Amino acid sequence: MNQELESYFIPPSWTVREATDQINENRDGIALVVDSERVLLGTLTDGDVRRAILRDVSLSDTVQEIMCRHPLTVPIGTAPADALQVMEQHRLRHIPVLDGDGRVLDLIHVGDFLESPNRFSTAVIMVGGKGKRLHPITQSTPKSMVAVAERPVLEHVIQQVVSAGVEHVYLSVNYMANVIEDHFGDGERLGVRIEYLREEEALGTGGSLRLLPHPPSGPFLVMNGDVLTTADLAQLFTFHTAHRSVMTIAAAEYRLKVPYGTLRLGNHHLLGLEEKPEYSFHCNAGIYAIEPEVLGFLPTAGPCDMTTISDRLLENGLPVSVFPIYERWIDIGNPADLERAREVFSADSPIKPVGLPK
Repeated sequence: MNQELESYFIPPSWTVREATDQINENRDGIALVVDSERVLLGTLTDGDVRRAILRDVSLSDTVQEIMCRHPLTVPIGTAPADALQVMEQHRLRHIPVLDGDGRVLDLIHVGDFLESPNRFSTAVIMVGGKGKRLHPITQSTPKSMVAVAERPVLEHVIQQVVSAGVEHVYLSVNYMANVIEDHFGDGERLGVRIEYLREEEALGTGGSLRLLPHPPSGPFLVMNGDVLTTADLAQLFTFHTAHRSVMTIAAAEYRLKVPYGTLRLGNHHLLGLEEKPEYSFHCNAGIYAIEPEVLGFLPTAGPCDMTTISDRLLENGLPVSVFPIYERWIDIGNPADLERAREVFSADSPIKPVGLPK
């Protein structure tokens, strides 16, 4: 059994948290749940985990509770063309190869056959805001240029999208645009091609997409320039394409603890009392995967937020998915969150996909 294949194996007793660490380590978006004889019991993908999180599954639950118990497989000796046909038919990225006793002998990846894009090639990063909540810092520095871990936040963001395969970045600039352009130039220093979408007026989180010189050729990434996350953006691409959505919105969990006992009422009668309850919400994380056709739903003029775009898509019956982020996520929009980002991330703790926060 080769070492590379071993890196996909996990036992059924592992927790979802342990499994995600393994999935992040092999960087292929899948784990194979096997017994001590390497007989396949099920599969677990990054998408399975994120869909389970939307169903409020705990990361401390075992993988047996969310794994696919009857995954599609092919027997040893299957012709490559036949394996590819199965994967295309069922929109699979991987398919295990089993012997007659159900033991895993190989794992076939669709990328071994196809030349079609399997990653974002283009990203639009929104950096035009004035960052009023960070005054007085942002009176002399654009919010995206505030330092975290000894570098501007935007530099971390650009390096992250590059690590996800992006080759072409558009920076949507407005407030103190010259500071951003002087620092990043054409992007050669960071190994990426950078162009600038210059907003003559504030166009909102979605309006500057009208300034793109031409629609991207495939799904593209849109991201706020003041968001730091250790999520692997390549997994967002996989999740988005697997669900055949025109837009996928990344979501971060936000927990709210009420400091008082809350009353559940029926007219003037008390039905129950809960002491200091905690509520959990999935909030917009400011990261999106978008199909080029979405550009046709933008208003023709004026400011436009991503909320307006998603509402228009839903009104027209188009599929919009949600990609939950279980990794670290921090929006540096206010002083408290900026300080938290500086505490969490340092020069010795780089901002990169690292799996679950400990």
